[in-house]
Amino acid sequence: MLRKIKANILSGCAAIALIGLFLTAGIWNYAINHVRDGTAAAARNEVEKNENLVLAMEEQTIRVIRNIDQLLLIIKDQTEQTGGSDVLKRLIKAKVIDTDTYSFAGVANANGDVVASLLPTLIANVGARDYFQYHKQDPSDQLQIGKPRIGRFTGRRVILFTRRINKPDGAFGGVVIIGIDPRAFSQLYEKPHLSPSTIISLIASDGGILARRIALYSTQETSIRSQALLAQLRNASPTGFSIKTELAGAPRFVSGRPLRDYPLSVVISTVESEALANAQRQGRDLVMEAAMETAVVLLFCGMLTVILLRQRRSEKHIRNQAALLDKAQDAIIVRTLSHKIVYWNQGAERLYGWTAKEALGKEISALLPADSQLSDNATQAVIRDGEWRGEIVQRHKNGTQFTVEGHWALVSGEERHAEQSIFEINTNISHRKIAERKIHYLAYYDSVTGLPNRLFLHDRLAGALERASRTGRPGALLLIDLDNFKTINDTLGHDKGDMLLQEVASRLQANARRVDMVARLGGDEFVMMLEDLADLEQTAGNQVHTVGEKVLNALSQPFELGSALHHTSASIGITLFYGNQDQANDLLKRADMAMYQAKAAGRNTMRFFSPAMQAAVSRRALLEADLRDGMGRNELVLHYQPQVDSEGSITGAEALVRWQHPRHGLVSPAEFVPMAEECGLIFPLGLWVLNTACRQLALWSTDPRSDALSISVNVSARQFQHPHFVDVLLEVLEQTGANPHRLKLELTESLFVTDMEIAAAKMSTLRARGVEFSLDDFGTGYSSLSYLKRLPLKQVKIDQSFVRDVLTDSNDAAIAIMIVALARSLGLEVIAEGVESVEQRQFLLEHGCSSYQGYLFSPPVPIARFETLLVSEACQ
Repeated sequence: MLRKIKANILSGCAAIALIGLFLTAGIWNYAINHVRDGTAAAARNEVEKNENLVLAMEEQTIRVIRNIDQLLLIIKDQTEQTGGSDVLKRLIKAKVIDTDTYSFAGVANANGDVVASLLPTLIANVGARDYFQYHKQDPSDQLQIGKPRIGRFTGRRVILFTRRINKPDGAFGGVVIIGIDPRAFSQLYEKPHLSPSTIISLIASDGGILARRIALYSTQETSIRSQALLAQLRNASPTGFSIKTELAGAPRFVSGRPLRDYPLSVVISTVESEALANAQRQGRDLVMEAAMETAVVLLFCGMLTVILLRQRRSEKHIRNQAALLDKAQDAIIVRTLSHKIVYWNQGAERLYGWTAKEALGKEISALLPADSQLSDNATQAVIRDGEWRGEIVQRHKNGTQFTVEGHWALVSGEERHAEQSIFEINTNISHRKIAERKIHYLAYYDSVTGLPNRLFLHDRLAGALERASRTGRPGALLLIDLDNFKTINDTLGHDKGDMLLQEVASRLQANARRVDMVARLGGDEFVMMLEDLADLEQTAGNQVHTVGEKVLNALSQPFELGSALHHTSASIGITLFYGNQDQANDLLKRADMAMYQAKAAGRNTMRFFSPAMQAAVSRRALLEADLRDGMGRNELVLHYQPQVDSEGSITGAEALVRWQHPRHGLVSPAEFVPMAEECGLIFPLGLWVLNTACRQLALWSTDPRSDALSISVNVSARQFQHPHFVDVLLEVLEQTGANPHRLKLELTESLFVTDMEIAAAKMSTLRARGVEFSLDDFGTGYSSLSYLKRLPLKQVKIDQSFVRDVLTDSNDAAIAIMIVALARSLGLEVIAEGVESVEQRQFLLEHGCSSYQGYLFSPPVPIARFETLLVSEACQ
């Protein structure tokens, strides 16, 4: 190749120029595309982050408004029933109204006179207020949300929520009013850790600003001026919108979502320049790198061209090129094979601190001491192969060490016996090495505690298993889970939660040996991996037990979180490992099972994984297989728990499935129903329950003592979501001849979270055929007024968790009262489950609940026993 270039210098020069052109084009093509793609990706990430945040803010805002509206409905219902002025006092006494939360609450009569208020001495008239005139003219019972104003009673900014009160004949009877400080929303929007320039606003459909994260109390801007944003607010789809527009004096990424059921939207905006700052900075760095790389390519190509044109290599020639090579950012050095420096450009002066005058003629090892073995190997590679590429650590004149990426080439003179030289291009890659170490840290270490993460643990665990197999000395995994960590995050904030995690990490490391490893799996879970334990299993177990006791003792000591002391504890699951016969994931699963056993034992304790735990896992697998077979062997039976009215008369029953296993006896539904959900048997199981219950309804319809009874059947979310559920149920009703008006399906709130529209359509189809619906466990999950109003429900069931402590827990009592009042205001029946005492029944009766189910009346019993109860009732 070189001979051809020497034979045709012009062709060689053209080839070098073409290669340089291609390399330069490639460098800039990559740089430009990377900058463009990086900026676009940063914009997409910012929009996605805003959309996720606005979704979270939407849910929290709806929860606040829904709580206010539920309280309005309760006050409205109590006022319409009693007409008394002491309704607020009774609700405050029952702790339904929190006087610290609301700025104002009151009731005005049809003349506008405030007849009840949180302010006992208040005498006022609101007849001229816009909300009063609105409700007076509009007979519909709609929630009205006003714009922020200075409250005439409190003297502070307030947002008013109002509803119309009707007289018994439907005429206008006044309004119920609740006022809340806008800071209830602004403080909610301050919770996420965001840039100070991020704006979160609660905006009405006409552009009026109700609350803002920034400049909340500024009177200069009370409405949105951006026409682009106003257009989006007026025409926003339920899924929200994302745009880029000028807002608050800067181009911003804006995302918003309308609130379900309310004429408001949550809008989040972030400054475009801040969102794209990192990408633009990286783009500038990339352009600089491309420029430097281009300079190096052009200089290198120019030098080769000069070598070809002049056909000589000498110290004089190198000096002639110094002006060009000095412009390169990289260090360019030429040295003889005897290591004498004959060229030293300005890039070398900047990189190493030695001037050309100081460097020329010196041995390179005297100026740039490095790893002599690596340097010698690199030199030999250049002489042998003609070039060398690699990384090497060198030293600055001031003693600072850094890493360079070297590209060394062997340069020959024109004469046959001319001395050869080594041409070096050295690039400082210290910043890149730092970035690589940072990437490695982010990949293998937890950012909060600095401990190794799950990925690093898996790598180390694989090596530990190999060593245990080789040495015959076992190791152990301790899975440590903090008790009640979520409470700290919820009450003290995530910053205090992070402080606790960091202190826990420190205490765990203090109780670990140098050969051991402490890692954080995520959340509040940590792992200690112990190695090189005693050969005997009993001794090894004692060693691990001692470590576990030290950990429990260390974590039971108080933690200083800021200015307060906090106490916590931990539950530890332990498993031993012996070598390659164990798998990392299996070990973590065993430790996890043992940890849950520790929690079940009362927490602040430890448990070792035992064969009994493995037996429980195996038993579950066998039960799953038995359940599949048992459904075909008629091992399932229905028990019936009576539902009674205020007189104690049986009005119906809830059908509860039981499994009579031939070897294990009666298997709890809590064990096999979730298993059926997981393994896909819930639909055939639920179909069997519906078919059996409908056949029982058909039998009862022939007996005057039972023809008016109804049967309630629990239907899981997964069963109801089956695409053929409606058709199958209608076919069951037709085949069994059961009266659909006597069948009541109990649905849980989780069904409506995923896709309420589909669920509502199915319910409407079945309701049109007579099937009734009861909302089970109301108040324990995603409670929403929207589906109470939109779905064809017949009944609401008060969950037993509220009934259990209704006499001793004021919160449970308030919730039970609220559910009864809310259901009555919406025309729904109410039944309470889990009634176990006469006192509970009397409390519920006094507050308007007249249907019950629980052990006070009867446990779930077989059909024969249930029909005996019917006969006994008839005899009485």
